[in-house]
This record gives sequence, C-alpha cells and structure tokens, in this order.
Amino acid sequence: MWRASLHPGTVILVPAHNIEDCVRLEDLLAWRDKLVGISIDRGRYLALGNATHVHRVFIRDDSALGPLAAVAAIDRHLPQRLHAAQQLRASVSGAGESKQPLGTPTPYHADRLSRMLRILDALDYTRPGAVASREVSESIVYPSTRFASAVDWKVSSERRHTLRLINEAIGMREGGYVRLLTWAR
Repeated sequence: MWRASLHPGTVILVPAHNIEDCVRLEDLLAWRDKLVGISIDRGRYLALGNATHVHRVFIRDDSALGPLAAVAAIDRHLPQRLHAAQQLRASVSGAGESKQPLGTPTPYHADRLSRMLRILDALDYTRPGAVASREVSESIVYPSTRFASAVDWKVSSERRHTLRLINEAIGMREGGYVRLLTWAR
C-alpha cells in the first residue's frame, strides 16, 4: 500500500532547500484529517484525508522542518505521480480541488480497471484451453518481465499480484462492478 512502486498515488517528499512557497512539513503534520501516521527509520508515512481525496505521502527525512519538494520516478506511472502531487499541493494550499469530480476513478484506478478488462478478454472461458495466469502476467500485468523457469514464476511476487488481479477482475465481472457506481477514494 505504501510502496510508491506499487501505488503511484503515493507522493514522495524530500527537504527542499532554498525554495519558497512549497508544502511544509509542519502543514502536513498539522493536517486536521490525518488518517494514519507511521514513523520508520527512513522517514514517515502519512495518509491525509479531506472531503474528496485521501493523499498518501512518504516523507523521506521527517527530521528536517521546512519546505518539501515532490520526487517522481520517470516511469509509465509518471502522469499519476504528478497528478497525486498536484492534488496534494491544491489541498494543502487551499487552492481548491481538482476538476476531477468525486466518484471518478483516479488515473491509477482507471489504469487498473483497464487492465482488469484486458485480463477478462484474455480469460475468455468460452474457449477450451483458457490462457494461463503466467501468460496473463507476461502479456498484460508485467509485459516487460519474462520468467526463466516455472520455479521462478511459482515463487514470485508478480505471480501473487497477477492472481489477485485476476480474482478481482472475475469478481468485478460477477457483480462487483456495481461498486463503481458508488466509487469512493
């Protein structure tokens, strides 16, 4: 849930030296709707809520008071990471919420729903010899990953994640999609 690689909506903040008008650590620690706050030796995780969003934040060095800057990995989730940072900035500054209305999936969730649809297309159970979960993983969930052996696949975290995604997709197909009508973030 907290690892930024698994949840692109997590905003990573680091001390910002000599930059004015930034989000400050004090602002985040004084957040009125702080849902969760966990300190670890490498930093602090926060889940901050308001009327329309839950912001997941990882502060790398929580001992330094002052302005903070967001760090975003340049990967396929960059748009979601930047959107999450913009949402956090807007909420902290009081500049208003995004134009994305409550009830609309975040870019991360929209991508996840799209993957689940592709998984359901691949798992067409009307055909004999349905596709294996390893094929789903290598073609849809982790397209740049190939497993050298069956043992590597069997013990991988990618396998567990793919099976969870397949089960969630099947659950959505069999009635779970109704939850989308009351989407809450």
